Amino acid sequence: MSQSNATPLPPLQAAWQCDPQRLLLAERVRVALGAQPALADVRVEGYEGGLIILLGAVPSPADRTQAVQTARQVVGVREVVDRMVGP
Repeated sequence: MSQSNATPLPPLQAAWQCDPQRLLLAERVRVALGAQPALADVRVEGYEGGLIILLGAVPSPADRTQAVQTARQVVGVREVVDRMVGP
């Protein structure tokens, strides 16, 4: 097996935390979701290109739909991935 001289990539979470633009976008989505009590516990991860991933539990299908729609309305969000659990 040959060894590569390539520099190892930083862990994804560490890379995400060091980019202020992605952090800002994720925080704006968190604030928008937090304004709705049923969505306050949804976790948000932000990635390059305006990608937002929603995680955590939601109490109802309507709340799940609302979380995705709310995230999509935040300026700068280009894509929302729903990884929430619940009914």
